[in-house]
Amino acid sequence: MLTNDLNEIWGEVLPIIQEECTAVAFNAWIKKLSPIDLKDGVLSLSIDNEINKNLVFRRYGELIRQSFKLVTGEYPELRILVQSQIDEEKEQKREPQNKYDKYTFDNFVVGGSNQMAQAVCVAVADQPSDVQYNPLFIYGGVGLGKTHLIHAIKNYINENEPDIKIALVTSENFTNEMVEAIRENRSSEFREKYRKLDVLLIDDIQFIAGKKSIEEEFFNTFNVLHESNKQIVITSDRPPEEIKTLEERLISRFKWGLQCDIQPPDFDTKLAILKNKAKEMNLTIDDQILYRICEVANSNIRELEGALNKIMAYKSLVNREITPELAEEALKEFGPRDKADITPEFIIDQCSKALGVSQQELYGDNRKKEISSARKVTMFIIREILGTSFPKIGALFGKDHSTAMYAIKSVENQIAVDPKLKMNISDIIKDIKNERGQ
Repeated sequence: MLTNDLNEIWGEVLPIIQEECTAVAFNAWIKKLSPIDLKDGVLSLSIDNEINKNLVFRRYGELIRQSFKLVTGEYPELRILVQSQIDEEKEQKREPQNKYDKYTFDNFVVGGSNQMAQAVCVAVADQPSDVQYNPLFIYGGVGLGKTHLIHAIKNYINENEPDIKIALVTSENFTNEMVEAIRENRSSEFREKYRKLDVLLIDDIQFIAGKKSIEEEFFNTFNVLHESNKQIVITSDRPPEEIKTLEERLISRFKWGLQCDIQPPDFDTKLAILKNKAKEMNLTIDDQILYRICEVANSNIRELEGALNKIMAYKSLVNREITPELAEEALKEFGPRDKADITPEFIIDQCSKALGVSQQELYGDNRKKEISSARKVTMFIIREILGTSFPKIGALFGKDHSTAMYAIKSVENQIAVDPKLKMNISDIIKDIKNERGQ
């Protein structure tokens, strides 16, 4: 529908809504809505922030739809978007990858946790034909900057060496593209596209694990490119040997080059990231508030930015200046992290550090006493904090449910007679919960 027509209709809808809600509600929320589009039975409206969006949708969504029906005879589905979502949709319509154009080496904040990964990525981008690090395998948890770095490589090469044939694809898109090519009898075209590249960047490789035909195709593509001295860069949420059900021959090839891990940022790096983000948003925020966000957001960059966005949304909602007191209100208003934020993987990571045993050893089959004991304690702590079932705990470590049950019962029997072990485990559990603000 044309924008002018929709604006006219919305002008008729508003008085109907106004009659059905309080003046305070109408002025605080409904008046902030603006029509965007009416297409295929879906009415899209914009609003200023995520909090107001959720509140309006929950409390007044049905009223808006009914009022719209009274004016037009249509009873539309309803979408309410904030500006960032509108911008993202516009970017996607222009070019799916454009939203990543902002990812550069210049705006990647470097700290001790990511310094090596950043330096190697810069080296690869600067000399993509050198293949000193081939493949380059970057791994780390969610929201730590892997996607930023791999897109920064692509953007740098595109700008400085535009003749180089480069492709960046997620493993999910690689899979979908291959399936579609098979269905449309274009397999040879698909292979030619990827095997004639100078640089292949693939994000989140762990998602091809267990998909035999995809693993086979990627294995062959990898071999062709590697034998031709073409650069391959791969990201994953864990090192190759910890990607369960991934074929051994792929694990072996991923280890041919260089592996770089990215750890959660330390306090100074988190502070630098927040200052960089505030500068992008043209915000002036007291360091005391930034320090508090660093304390609250413990695990990754997305949490940091999420906490900052929460404070900004709260500022808009209550129409007050950002002060340390307002920041505390905002963070309290949206609640502390709940149990869902503590994942089995996070517990395994923390237990690995506390018990002095690598994650690889915890996941593996090594039966040395200290490693076996650490594995059992880790299983017990997962059960204690999350209440996870024995089959699921077993599956995490590649074991069956009876092995997990035996391990956990063994620890229960030990702590019943060993106060020191009981205290050590209690301290680990306490530290894990404190890390997540519980």
